[in-house]
Amino acid sequence: MTGISYYLFAYVFMTLGAFAVIIMLRQKGLIGEELEDLNGLYQRSPASALLLLIFMLSLAGIPPTAGFMGKYFIFLSLIENAPSVLAVFAACTLSRALTITSASWCTPGSSSRAKRRVHHD
Repeated sequence: MTGISYYLFAYVFMTLGAFAVIIMLRQKGLIGEELEDLNGLYQRSPASALLLLIFMLSLAGIPPTAGFMGKYFIFLSLIENAPSVLAVFAACTLSRALTITSASWCTPGSSSRAKRRVHHD
């Protein structure tokens, strides 16, 4: 039960942090509503991109983040008490977090596209 409590606390913190960064970027007009608007975020707002990277890596469960430790406890419990197939399905959150991280760090962006989307809202 301690592992679940730890993971829930870490997950809530990571999720709130990621949404706080997104909300702040929307209020500043740096991104719109589409995932593609995060392209090249590191060029427009390096500090926000770094914070989003940390939150996303933690949500994905990449070491040495709190998300990794939480998922470690959850997977350990799953493997001890349930078929290991369940642990594989629980690992699927990795792709979502890495998609967002890839868009903000690896894909060059067009700041005019993000600004156009924000002004049409």
